Amino acid sequence: MTNAIADLQRANMEATDMRRRLTRVLRASNADADLSARVMRFGMYVFRRKNFLSLQATMKNLLSSALAGELTLSQRNPYLSAHPMLALIRGFFPDVYRSICESFVPHIYAEADVIFREGSVVECMYTTVKGGFRLDCPTPGHVRMSQVGLGSGDRALPPEGLVISGVHFLCEASLFATTTARGCFRTASFADALTLGAEDFATCVAKSPKCVVKVYKYAAEFIQRVNKMQAMEHGGMEFEHVPISIAKEICEKLEDGGRKIDKDVLRAASQSSTSLTSVDKTRDILRQILDGFMSEHGELADALPVAFEELRSPGGIYDGLCMQAECHRAITGMMSVIWLLQDRYDLFTACQRPDNKMSAKLWADIQSFIAWAGLSDKLVHALLVFLAIRGLGKTPPLLRAMPREQRTAEDVLKTLMAKPAGRIPSFELLGQDEQNLLVEAVNLHRAFNFAQLLQGENMPYHVAVLQHRVESHETQVFKFYMVSLLGVMCGIRGAETSEGSLFMDQGNASTLMAGVHALWYLGQASPRSIYWGYIGKRAAMLSLPFQSLEDLAI
Repeated sequence: MTNAIADLQRANMEATDMRRRLTRVLRASNADADLSARVMRFGMYVFRRKNFLSLQATMKNLLSSALAGELTLSQRNPYLSAHPMLALIRGFFPDVYRSICESFVPHIYAEADVIFREGSVVECMYTTVKGGFRLDCPTPGHVRMSQVGLGSGDRALPPEGLVISGVHFLCEASLFATTTARGCFRTASFADALTLGAEDFATCVAKSPKCVVKVYKYAAEFIQRVNKMQAMEHGGMEFEHVPISIAKEICEKLEDGGRKIDKDVLRAASQSSTSLTSVDKTRDILRQILDGFMSEHGELADALPVAFEELRSPGGIYDGLCMQAECHRAITGMMSVIWLLQDRYDLFTACQRPDNKMSAKLWADIQSFIAWAGLSDKLVHALLVFLAIRGLGKTPPLLRAMPREQRTAEDVLKTLMAKPAGRIPSFELLGQDEQNLLVEAVNLHRAFNFAQLLQGENMPYHVAVLQHRVESHETQVFKFYMVSLLGVMCGIRGAETSEGSLFMDQGNASTLMAGVHALWYLGQASPRSIYWGYIGKRAAMLSLPFQSLEDLAI
């Protein structure tokens, strides 16, 4: 509260200082009362708005270019992402989108400022942000097909012109072609806008050849649509204010082209496995593993790709998608689970540094957890299948092909599992009950990010969501989910080595088990108790105080 009051006082002092300086300038200029009032009002408006869409130079100097870019993105994204083309770029090419956001130039206008006149060359796209604007078209032929408001639909331009407020996009055609204004664009009040020049836009898009292709297709269709509509309207549609429905239709068409789950990618994935491994062969390998006859790293490294075709190299799905690193992580996670089931502490910790090697006491704690789960042989098979195929959900072309709200590894994995038989061979070899359980476990992974809990990045609400989901399932689904979390974590550094779990050392395993123990009580304690119980345990592990509200915030 003290800091907030101090900030308010500081802001008031700066505003007072600004008024004082403006007053001195106005007196020295012998400005009359009307001009002085208008200058003072605009000066104070600029003072209040100057940091709203851009960072001060002094602030920018304190940050790295990456952090400054992220802040700028956060400031401008709510306005710019409303445009279908920019939203499309954001979904497929986030780095390009961030560069575009940084390239927009903020402007603050006074009332009745003329932004461009009829007949002038328009060199940038305008995004109105705040205040009122007016687009006047002096000739009768320019009164139709004009309104583009977000959510307001297209409607005819009244004879007195178009009054704009809120977020609108004007002169988009200037990004792709030389355009001449057919009307006068001015402000109707104090107003803010962002502008993007064609050269800056081209420089940003050029960072990604694939983005160049997307934008080229969009631009070609956009110009063609506008020219066609102009001809139909006998020159009656101005380039300044094209209906937003045109951009939406073009972007939906471009997005649908990629949303077919990239048939070439799936074809490569499905054809990379020549035939389904027989159930008997897989069960024979699993039987040897579960009976302890197959434990050594070399034996498992040879046997797992035989039992799980996705892992084969060459010829497996990961290999066909050039995702060898994910394949290694999958194999390491599977091996680690096998060593946990076989109680092979020596093999599990073989690659860990002596100074941070998992302790025997912590290993015993994990063994108690494995015993609590009590997975049957069929569920162990399903668990290994989950670890084998989970990485396929991270395939970049498949992620981009999903609708924006479903671009997660879990959503992609569920889509692949729902495809025709043979798409994911290992999944098809499971019984129907095990397939259903695996799908439910994927849904739990989608609903709750365990890694965020370990880092203290989520809230009791997220634990409540998981608790609600778990209550609707059998206990075995939750136990399967918990062990699968452990397997995923074990394979995180599998691309570096699979001769043991490099990631699951004393430090990381202690943190993970603290989270596991917290969720262990999901059906017995409140989400708030579970969450803060874990935070308290982590604070104790880090020797941090955990008594006051200030301690909790830290």
